[in-house]
Amino acid sequence: MYESLIERISGEIHTKMKQEEDRVTCMVSQEIGYKINTEELIKALQYDRNQYEKGFEDGVKSVEKVGYWVGKYPEHKVLVSKNGCVMESVVCSECGEWLDGSSEDEECSANYCPNCGAKMEKEEEVEE
Repeated sequence: MYESLIERISGEIHTKMKQEEDRVTCMVSQEIGYKINTEELIKALQYDRNQYEKGFEDGVKSVEKVGYWVGKYPEHKVLVSKNGCVMESVVCSECGEWLDGSSEDEECSANYCPNCGAKMEKEEEVEE
């Protein structure tokens, strides 16, 4: 998988920042009189950081809305152009807000509802 230079550098910078943060935390703890095992403190800091990141990711997933566009004629699929524009008036399955169809030359995205932010991933659910 291709990784751009910026992605590689960002990852390295992020890693270096974490290492520097750990080093400074150990140094300051010792300066104010705490007797600490540096290795154990760094392990604890890394564990806490990982738990925070996991909790943050889980929180984002739990609030992410996923919906689908419903067209005027539910028996037909909603038409989306090559540049991501919805080509007809549709309603969001999550919030019920209508979105007017767009022309081919507009910049637009049918991937998210502009009203509630629902990610449009699901296929239209049709009750039979």
